[in-house]
Amino acid sequence: MREAWRSVNLGCLFKADNRRLGSVADEPPVFSLSKHDGLVLASEYFDARVASADLRQYKVVPPGGWAYSNIHIDEGSIARNVRGELGVISPMYTTLSWCSADHDPGFFALLLRTPKMLAEYKARAQGTVDRRRSLRLSAFAAITVDVPPLAEQRRIVDLVAAVDTARFSDRVTDACGAAARALMNEIMASASDWVALASVVSKARAGGTPSRQEPSFFGGSIPWLKSGEVDADWIDRATESLTEPGLANSSAWVMPSRSIVIAMYGQGLTAGSVGFTAVPMAANQAVLGLVPDPNRVEPRFLFHWLRSRKDSMRDRRSGSSQPNLNKETVIQEPVPVVELDRQRVVASVLDALSETSGNSSKVVAAAERARTALVADLLSGEHEIPESYDRFLEGAS
Repeated sequence: MREAWRSVNLGCLFKADNRRLGSVADEPPVFSLSKHDGLVLASEYFDARVASADLRQYKVVPPGGWAYSNIHIDEGSIARNVRGELGVISPMYTTLSWCSADHDPGFFALLLRTPKMLAEYKARAQGTVDRRRSLRLSAFAAITVDVPPLAEQRRIVDLVAAVDTARFSDRVTDACGAAARALMNEIMASASDWVALASVVSKARAGGTPSRQEPSFFGGSIPWLKSGEVDADWIDRATESLTEPGLANSSAWVMPSRSIVIAMYGQGLTAGSVGFTAVPMAANQAVLGLVPDPNRVEPRFLFHWLRSRKDSMRDRRSGSSQPNLNKETVIQEPVPVVELDRQRVVASVLDALSETSGNSSKVVAAAERARTALVADLLSGEHEIPESYDRFLEGAS
């Protein structure tokens, strides 16, 4: 612990606030407490009303109020109400109010969900059944934590909030997906006619695998795709490769660039996955390669169309132990008849949406990793945010 840090007892920061709703004219929103998302609307979290018909005994959680689950707090079920509205929560929860002007509640919203604190709750919980061990308020209040001065607490909260802005970029991913689905629905509704997939490709053929007993068949210059590697917008490499003799001694063939590949079988949700080749490559027998006829279809349009139909294709798998797709089924997949110029425009829009979504996902993943490391370092006292950071706080206020 650094010199400026001090120990504080949680009982000095929180006090019990078990106010009940009682009789009211208008029913307030009902909260639930998620170990990942904090206080959430129960109606959205469960997609249905799970609250009692009589809310009079439910506990009030005003803006800035706190709640924790006595039996799940060691999993992270403790949160502050930052929703900006008063709500109520089941009587099974403990509700608290903040009572310190010398500490930042936002800092404690981070601190109280760290792995170290979760372990502390678990150690202090009482009960004989592991999943029903309960942390009483008196045990919670007795916990002592080491914290930095108020100014540094505020710096930490602000810096983590900036990282959280990037973490919530997954909303961009959701928006891109919704826009792509809406565009495909419009294509379906306005299509003048439909044809089978077989009529818009010049070749449809699965790959193959040379004998593993002959090492000289592998490790050459020909990328060799497997079903688990199919689900990608632009495929320019594979984890394995074939030599020319390996290609010649198998049913594998080299697909040209801008071909479409479909996983015919594989573990989990692999079957039905769709990819697009950026370079010539071969594939194994679990992958169906399609060479689009450019006079009939824009390859990128067909790729996006087939990707939007992967759930429909999966539904047509056959077999008992491990259901698979087969070529005959796939090439009968209906494709809308759309003018080539419009196909190119639609493909360009869908490419842009897919790229934006992919970049957003990368930002979210990187921000998640950065946040975890950042919170661990800052809350342990290993790193300090310099006082010069305060000018950002002043500019924001």
